[in-house]
Formats: sequence, C-alpha cells, structure tokens
Amino acid sequence: MAIELVEADCEIGFGLVDIAEMESDSGERELAARALDDADRVILDIEQRLIRLAERNRTPFGPLVSELRRQIKRARSHVPGPT
Repeated sequence: MAIELVEADCEIGFGLVDIAEMESDSGERELAARALDDADRVILDIEQRLIRLAERNRTPFGPLVSELRRQIKRARSHVPGPT
C-alpha cells in the first residue's frame, strides 16, 4: 500500500506542475505559484513515505522524484513573480 501512495503522490505532483504551467500561460500567476507550492509539499510527503520503505522499494523512485523536482524548478522559472 505504501508504494501505491508514493506512486499516487508522484502523479499528483506532476499534475500540479501541469496545472501551474496552464495557469501561468493564462496569466494567473498567483494560482500557478500556489500549484507549485503544493507540488513542493507533495515532494515532502513523498520523502516522508520513502523513509518508511525498504531500500529495495525506495530506490526505483529516485529518478522519478528527481524528475519531479526538475519539472517544478523549470515551471517555477516560467512563473513570473508578483507585480
């Protein structure tokens, strides 16, 4: 069950990045920033869940979490700051 929760959290995180990009493209900076803040919190949840998993179950998530972090960072660079 714990592995499925990590997988679900990863999907949520990537979904939030997609939402942030759509909101940013629509000029909704605040909503985009909020979605990225939520994605950051999802990363924290993932890290907490991974700590509880055995190493063999945790290791495969490394690249996925790294990609999520990369996408959050990239999306954040495209979200203009407040005016």
